[in-house]
Amino acid sequence: MLTIYDYFVLKDRMKREKTMINQGRIVLVLGLVTMIMAGELCAADADKGDPIRFSVAVEFEGSDNRDSTPDGDTNFDLYIKPKVDIISDTERTIFDFYYEPSYRYRTDPHPTQNDDQTQHDVGFKVKHSLGLSARVRLDERYIFTDDPSVQAGGSTLRRDSSFSLNNFSAGIAFDMSEKVLSDVDVRHVIKAYEEDFVAKESDEDSLTATLKVMRFIQPTIGIYGSVALSQYGYEETGNVKRGFDASSFGVGFDRVLSDYIRTGLQAGLTTVSYDDSTLDDDDSPYVGVKLQYQPTAQIKALFSGNFALQNSDVYPYSSQETGNFYARLEWTGIERVKMSAWGNYRTSQYDADNVPISLLVAEGFTSGDEVTITLGVELVYNIEERTALKFMQLYDDVDSDVRTSFTRNATRLGVSRSF
Repeated sequence: MLTIYDYFVLKDRMKREKTMINQGRIVLVLGLVTMIMAGELCAADADKGDPIRFSVAVEFEGSDNRDSTPDGDTNFDLYIKPKVDIISDTERTIFDFYYEPSYRYRTDPHPTQNDDQTQHDVGFKVKHSLGLSARVRLDERYIFTDDPSVQAGGSTLRRDSSFSLNNFSAGIAFDMSEKVLSDVDVRHVIKAYEEDFVAKESDEDSLTATLKVMRFIQPTIGIYGSVALSQYGYEETGNVKRGFDASSFGVGFDRVLSDYIRTGLQAGLTTVSYDDSTLDDDDSPYVGVKLQYQPTAQIKALFSGNFALQNSDVYPYSSQETGNFYARLEWTGIERVKMSAWGNYRTSQYDADNVPISLLVAEGFTSGDEVTITLGVELVYNIEERTALKFMQLYDDVDSDVRTSFTRNATRLGVSRSF
């Protein structure tokens, strides 16, 4: 029996279904044409090291919590992922384009979900040297999915609705002298959900420009200063404005302690001005540390931590204060085998003072904390040069005062083949 929630989801889907189907068909046809052409070229020029490469992966995932809800439902997903890569590496320019559509079959979908769905992942990277002292870069990635493996900033995105995520960045690096380097980076991120009632609470749009200047005081020590200006926007409903402008100023250093240890530290201040006139401006310090340890060619470990004021992941708060701690270990001590393990621990503090007053009065939101733990292990075995088996185990635990708490276990098995 459908709930009222399910009724509105189905009603909204009927209004948008025709547009979604047409868009999906166009992207799918273009993708298939591209992959067919790429496959023909690869078959004809395989012995010449052709820059067009084709691969396909088949993956099977079982989960005890399909939609990341308090009382999760068991589900199994089958993924088929063809992929085309176009790579060019010349003396001054590196170009890398890929397109990876995926077909997903779900054994036990929610009444508002489809048994099968086509998802898309497309992107490119360009690096070009303007001369001996200047380099430009472009980086674009577009995703349309509801794949639970997609995460943003340590916070698991909701799994019950399809969304598009577009991440574009452009930058230029310039050597001001032998010891002084500068870098300018502009990044634009848009997250948009298909269903209107979800978009109202979860759509995001951010634009950030960063300037960084580094000076090497020794070959193994670099100090730097950075300035960042950001705009964060959310879906506006009526007079409710959750967006804000932010400016950050900081200093830091990177140091190579030895052949196998690298460290870094940064600290600064972030100032926020909210779009809603009822919210007071805010400021907060930020700090970040990192450590990379690689004692041998087969072992690599990375540790990082940071504390910062940033945009909110939860409606209707405008911002959050977060502490994030991340660790990753990679090991290739056995021939043809690569093992990776990682963990992320994140705390978030949501303050009722950062909720627009119209919502605070009408709906009574209060302050609250959230703790997110994400753990993962991946094992890849290369049967031979072009074929690999993959095993992945994932665990999510969200304990929240401001949204749904849940735990989730997932196991993924896959095989991939490149041509």
